[in-house]
Amino acid sequence: MDEQATRTAGEDTRMLVSADGTQIYASAVGDPSKQAIVFIHGFVWTSMAFDEIFCDPDWTNCLYLVRYDARGHGRSGKPDTDEKWESRRLAEDFKTVVDAFKLQRPFVAGWSLGSSHLIDILSFYPMDYVLGIINIAGITYIDDTLLDRLGTPAVCEWIQQMTASPNVEDFQAGAVSFIDGCCQTLSYGVRQTCLGNIMAQPRYAMLRSLTRKQNVETFGNVGRAVLPCLVIYGDQDELVLVHKLPGYYRDWKNVTLEVVEGGSHIPWSKSVERPAASFKEKMLRWVDSIMKSQL
Repeated sequence: MDEQATRTAGEDTRMLVSADGTQIYASAVGDPSKQAIVFIHGFVWTSMAFDEIFCDPDWTNCLYLVRYDARGHGRSGKPDTDEKWESRRLAEDFKTVVDAFKLQRPFVAGWSLGSSHLIDILSFYPMDYVLGIINIAGITYIDDTLLDRLGTPAVCEWIQQMTASPNVEDFQAGAVSFIDGCCQTLSYGVRQTCLGNIMAQPRYAMLRSLTRKQNVETFGNVGRAVLPCLVIYGDQDELVLVHKLPGYYRDWKNVTLEVVEGGSHIPWSKSVERPAASFKEKMLRWVDSIMKSQL
């Protein structure tokens, strides 16, 4: 997954302005007349995490693909006040992207920490604002017990090194271990790009993305609704205690659980071909089934 090799030709890139004035970097590829799906990346990553999906014709031939750098990350703004990190602000970021690209009831796929944005969005917009939600190897919601509930002991240590250690060597070691833990077979180019993003991200932005407040009751409210949800993850995830995820969704009315055999925390990474193919097949099959159910 070398970034230069996978940069999508003809991608529509835009610098948007969210409701509170924060800049949001977003891009899209494919046919805007097709069903849209918005991808939201995880902790310390940027939207480049989805490069391999955005340059894959199996995806672009059937869907309009949209992604953006979450606030505090990449090319988007990095505010440092409590107000700028309220849950409604992250919901407004999503709406800004939806409005800019003129999307109608998109799917929204949150990966890793990015799945927390599903709660922000559905706390402030109606359930039918999106066609379905997808949790890719992600958390359920942000609260004070997040890392204890769903983080592996290793990722808890790496995050502590990146966000709290005063020692430069510890910080660097935590960053390297975190990226390697996401997927041990990432290309050199992608790995170094990710490390560069971490080194450039203010520490306060890392902390705020992990400690901001959400309405955790929304998680249960969504589960009691009929909004379709896909939870998909690799069984070799080194960051998230994915075996615990089914328990959180046990009482949801309209949820599908899919496990990618051999999949890492980045189950779509083509650096491991079989899990990547399985992830694509499972996710596109689910998306297609939801689209057909709307006919």
